[in-house]
Amino acid sequence: MIYLLTAIGLPPGGSSTVHIYTQTIHRTTQLTHTIHRTTQLTQTTYRTTQLTQTIYRTTQLTHTTHRTIQLTQTTYRTTQLTQTIYRTTQLTQTIYRTTQLTQTTYRTTQLTQTIYRTTQLTQTIYRTSQLTQTIYRTTQLTQTIYRTTQLAQTIYRTTQLTQTTYRTTQLTQTIYRTTQLTQTIYRTTQLTQTIYRTSQLTQTIHRITQLTQTIYRTTQLTQTIYRITQLTQTTYRTTQLTQTTYRTTQLTQTIYRTTQLTQTIYRTSQLTQTIYRTSQLTQTIYRTTQLTQTIYRTTQLTQKYIEQHN
Repeated sequence: MIYLLTAIGLPPGGSSTVHIYTQTIHRTTQLTHTIHRTTQLTQTTYRTTQLTQTIYRTTQLTHTTHRTIQLTQTTYRTTQLTQTIYRTTQLTQTIYRTTQLTQTTYRTTQLTQTIYRTTQLTQTIYRTSQLTQTIYRTTQLTQTIYRTTQLAQTIYRTTQLTQTTYRTTQLTQTIYRTTQLTQTIYRTTQLTQTIYRTSQLTQTIHRITQLTQTIYRTTQLTQTIYRITQLTQTTYRTTQLTQTTYRTTQLTQTIYRTTQLTQTIYRTSQLTQTIYRTSQLTQTIYRTTQLTQTIYRTTQLTQKYIEQHN
């Protein structure tokens, strides 16, 4: 017992030393209680900090999930907008084509009207030519009638002279009429030739109009083909954009998964740290319990020693 007291630092002998020793033991027990309470408080504070960290992480995850949802919604809306834009472009193309068709129909109607008018004009020209021919023939007939009257008077006068001269006059009249008929036949042949030439010109004009229409249609077809190629290019670009968006979404998903994995790794590391700290705390508690047991044994020995001396 003396050796124990000297090892602790108390001088042997006397009740004052025993009282001091009991006070020190009481203080050490109180310190162990306070240490235990502080360890409990530190554990609770550590747990609260971990809970706050988890809550903060969950809030961050909710923010990230909300953002990803917003991104997916925006991508879906962009796809819908691209579809509507494509439909509007198709409608505008159809409207443009209908307008072009209406223009072509209007032009064809105008051409048909002009052709009909030209045909009517050719008919009127032909009729006027016939009228001029008839007028010319009537004038010639009047002249011939006047001449025949004069010739009749002369013939009457000549008939009175001789019958032979009357016959000669008749022959001359028939010759003159035949010459006039040959002239009219020649003029009619010329008119028929002019009419034939006008008909050929109208046919050539009709062919030229048809050729112009075919050329205009070919130009329209080339324009439509060019526009179709442009639309195919735009559709290809939109498909590429959708593919890139899909790839970005996949990358965001992989990034989110990697972040979750890193978080789990961080949590496991924290758990290992907590396990290590708990093991250290258990070791310290075990040591404190051993010290308290030794102190309790020393107190019992001191009490027995005191009782024996008393």
